[in-house]
Amino acid sequence: MNGRWRDLTVGDLVDGVKRYQPFLLAVLAVALVAVVLPGRPDRGSETAAASGPVDFGGAAGGVSSDGVDGGTAASADAEGSGGGRRQATTGTTADRSQTGQGAFGGTGGGSGGDGGGSSFVPGANCDTSTGRIAIPSVYAPPCAPKFDGDNGGATGPGVTGDTIKIAAYIGALDPQTGAILRAAGAEDDADDVWQMYLDYADYFNAHYETYGRKIEMVRIDGGQPADETAAKANAEEVKDAGAFLSLDGPTDTNVYMRELASAGIICVCTQSQPVEAYLNNAPYVWSNLMSSTQLYVHRAEYVGKRLWGQPAKWAGQADFKVQTRTFGLVYFDTPEGSYKAGADFFVEELKQYGASLKMPPYAVTGAHVDTAGAQKEAQTVSQKLKDEGITTVLFAGDPLYPIFLTQEATQDLYFPEWIVTGSVLTDTTLFGSLYDQNQWEHAFGLSALAARTSEELSEAYRVHEWHHGTAPVANTYAIRYAPFWIAATGIHMAGERLTVETFRDGLFAYPRTGDGPVHPSTSFGKGLWRWDDYLRLDDTAELWWDRTAPGQSEVGSPVAGQYRYVDGGKRYRAGQWPASEPNVFNEAGTVTVYESRASVPDPWPEYGHEGHS
Repeated sequence: MNGRWRDLTVGDLVDGVKRYQPFLLAVLAVALVAVVLPGRPDRGSETAAASGPVDFGGAAGGVSSDGVDGGTAASADAEGSGGGRRQATTGTTADRSQTGQGAFGGTGGGSGGDGGGSSFVPGANCDTSTGRIAIPSVYAPPCAPKFDGDNGGATGPGVTGDTIKIAAYIGALDPQTGAILRAAGAEDDADDVWQMYLDYADYFNAHYETYGRKIEMVRIDGGQPADETAAKANAEEVKDAGAFLSLDGPTDTNVYMRELASAGIICVCTQSQPVEAYLNNAPYVWSNLMSSTQLYVHRAEYVGKRLWGQPAKWAGQADFKVQTRTFGLVYFDTPEGSYKAGADFFVEELKQYGASLKMPPYAVTGAHVDTAGAQKEAQTVSQKLKDEGITTVLFAGDPLYPIFLTQEATQDLYFPEWIVTGSVLTDTTLFGSLYDQNQWEHAFGLSALAARTSEELSEAYRVHEWHHGTAPVANTYAIRYAPFWIAATGIHMAGERLTVETFRDGLFAYPRTGDGPVHPSTSFGKGLWRWDDYLRLDDTAELWWDRTAPGQSEVGSPVAGQYRYVDGGKRYRAGQWPASEPNVFNEAGTVTVYESRASVPDPWPEYGHEGHS
């Protein structure tokens, strides 16, 4: 990165926010988003010949089960071990798509190592001690069987005997956002972004099994985030190109993904939307995050088991500290109400704990309005929360809105507890440092993000450097890698006859992996949640804001405070949150940034990289 972000101070960003309100998910969220967020930068129809996903001969190494039954805890997802270690599985109900059924041999109870099946002959690039391919990643997929040379040819749209065509969407920046990034020396040239896709395609082609085919990339130069006309036109380009799959898409409209889904084209291209968006477009739409519905499962459990019925002891007002908590939810929504289903689900989910909101969920437009509009709206929201006597505010929205809301709360002399809910980027140090610190020093809650590491330790950076011998050229390399990982893993797991169906079945059979601070639980499929799961993440961690912890934000800007991950970033699956008081505002056992591989409690395997460039 060569320090391109380092000249961007928090003050500069605040000034930019005030001048250019459209600076939201379209850019900085893209630069930071999701599970692969770096820590501290230094710079349609299927063919009838489909055979189902390949039989890998038993579960791969790196999978464990604690026997959680999907019937007793409908939202519980069974635990992964991480680290690619060789462990046996038990084939419980909650694990059925990951532990030896379907793609993994159909019997359950398989072991790792060589795949567990007596007839299994591993293909190239297999580490037989782990049963996974030999790459420096906890999330390496299981070894594929030796390929015999017959892949079925053109098994589906976008697939030939030699190629798999993948479209890469490269969105445009609005002029205001471009000005901010240029001033910071951080604007990504579209050609650099395209190079990232090509680089990662080369990496996946070299190390993942593609069964005699090679991924062939198609460039799609997209429109601005909310431009529905451009989104539809871009979807037509993808169709005309004959692509099997699209990576990324416009962030503020669903037109692109709906058009592709209706045409039978896979789209790994969404942010954290209600689960209905994925189920209604299954099996075509996937995400590397967690649906807002899944996050609401975690949020309800956290509130119901850890906060409900207790005094608001961490509020900033003396009278609140001795009052039993009362809750209010402020959430982002679009004009058509796309996110209301999630908020309504949260209200119902709270009932199983005997908990409730004192006031109905309050929808705001967030940073999708001009600055003056956001400030005026925040005034109304703050006063409403104060008038209702809400001691504890849950915010589930964009990362800019709390700038205005916390400022207005201070103006109103209103100092509640603020519950961090894992809402996009509000749980990053960069944005936490922008919120009114007299308010945010009372912030704690949960995050779906992995515990922070230094940039060179992040997977997207690490595998690029390992394979190519160089650092990524674009600032947004991490979000180019994240959807590509899903695409490549689905292709690897699908087997020789690649179709939309075998892609889905392959990802559903990917062995649930990770449960450590740096490597969150990753899985897809049936049994772990109450619905089929087309999103990558499963678990969350507890954190709190320490305004006295100086350091650097995720983009290298100096900050006076940072988030602290409780218990080093320990992860909790749905159903696992303890029914005890949160261990927050206590520095003991916390971590802000893991700076070295030796300090990471769940490190990745290491392999030499000679000949990989």
